[in-house]
Amino acid sequence: MSTSTKRTYHNFKNEELWSLDITIAKFILPRLKRFKKATRGHPSDLTEKQWDSILDKMIFSFDFIANERKMFGEDNDNNWKKVDGGLTLFAKWFNGLWW
Repeated sequence: MSTSTKRTYHNFKNEELWSLDITIAKFILPRLKRFKKATRGHPSDLTEKQWDSILDKMIFSFDFIANERKMFGEDNDNNWKKVDGGLTLFAKWFNGLWW
């Protein structure tokens, strides 16, 4: 087994660090999708509809990053603005991701 594919003493492959943003997005994306389907609540200062919209924006951002092929498609400037908005919401509402 080559050095790059061996897990380190950190319990992850060093190659996962090459594009850490993509690695993290691939971890978060399916969990956000499941969270949206499974959760029945929302932060107290939001309506259910507002929370659903915020989750959709977060999911768009992580999906865009996780799927590298989208990163180089048409209308990239507009997509990156949406990604930045979704990531800002993720940071703002991070503590609201529980049930």
